[in-house]
Amino acid sequence: MTSLPPVDTTVIVATHNRPDTLRQALRSVAMQRHRAWAAIVVGDACDERTQAVMAEFAHDPRFLYVNLAQRCGEQALPNSAAMQVVGTEFVALLNHDDLWLPDHLTIALERLRSTGHEFFLGRAVRCHDGTMGPDGEWSPQFERASPVDRSWDEAFWQSLEYVEPASSWVLRREWALQVGPWRPAVALYRAPLQEWFLRAWRTGARLVSDPRITCIKFGVHHRTPPGKRSYDSHAAVHEALVRRMQRWEQAPAGMLRDHHGDPPGLPLARPWGSVIRPLPGPRSLAWWAEQVLRWRWVGELYRRRGWDAATPFSRGLGATPGHHLRRMLMRRTGETLRTPPTLQAVVDELLAARHRTPDWCGWVEASTPTPPWIARPS
Repeated sequence: MTSLPPVDTTVIVATHNRPDTLRQALRSVAMQRHRAWAAIVVGDACDERTQAVMAEFAHDPRFLYVNLAQRCGEQALPNSAAMQVVGTEFVALLNHDDLWLPDHLTIALERLRSTGHEFFLGRAVRCHDGTMGPDGEWSPQFERASPVDRSWDEAFWQSLEYVEPASSWVLRREWALQVGPWRPAVALYRAPLQEWFLRAWRTGARLVSDPRITCIKFGVHHRTPPGKRSYDSHAAVHEALVRRMQRWEQAPAGMLRDHHGDPPGLPLARPWGSVIRPLPGPRSLAWWAEQVLRWRWVGELYRRRGWDAATPFSRGLGATPGHHLRRMLMRRTGETLRTPPTLQAVVDELLAARHRTPDWCGWVEASTPTPPWIARPS
């Protein structure tokens, strides 16, 4: 492999037994125009199929695979633990069933460096399915794309889709550690991703984005037939998109996008529209909850004091902590939501991997400060 510049970005991928989509996600990392990255794939107690996929990337020393012994059931703990043990200036998150366009990291890092801001909130488009043409090639079907201009305060009352996927985020690592770890779903009424985003708002951090779509989020598994687990759904559309990206690899950087900002032959832009839908019963608690969360002073109360009005409303509507992930986990794998291991236990597993693979280019240097929420073992 040709020599590479010093690594400045670590890609964190949490995965669990979805090998076919993981393979395509990692291929999209390998095709990044920005080459100074390292990638740590944290297996959430995966079976041998994930190990077989990682063996395909063994020729590239920037990839590291660590398979946890204890099942977490979500990405909160793998993301938080990996942020602690890696040592680059920036961290980027990638879900195991999403894809990056080849200039995702290039655009994100250019925006972060030129502005000095802490949080790149990239634009993503949702791919819900695809159709097979007469040539046997799958054509993706895109729908809603992220808004061009987003704000912290609007994220307070908007749905989860407003800030997801985390695959579109690139963060300054030192600042991200100050925000603290992602909290597990069993302790939250909001989704962990959204709750962390709102806590980041409270630090006074600055968002930066870009009008170009750089990330593709997949919703194919939401259409899994009854009785099937969504993690068993096909990855044909992922594969078709990666094949298209491979044809762009040799194109000059200026040729990757047309005057609309889309890659050639792949019209990504779709209107956003609010994903907040009218709720039944104009006098119901759910209706009032939505109206109250929209009031600016309610968001300001959260920003200044940390009191989230969504919590009492969720309780009043009969929701329980972790209700969002509990439903999704049953649909994805058939599992019930369990109490996860401690964050320190996951960090310890990654630190043990560091001792086994000291030459991997993403490890933290000994001089890097340890955040107060981690007790590094001696």
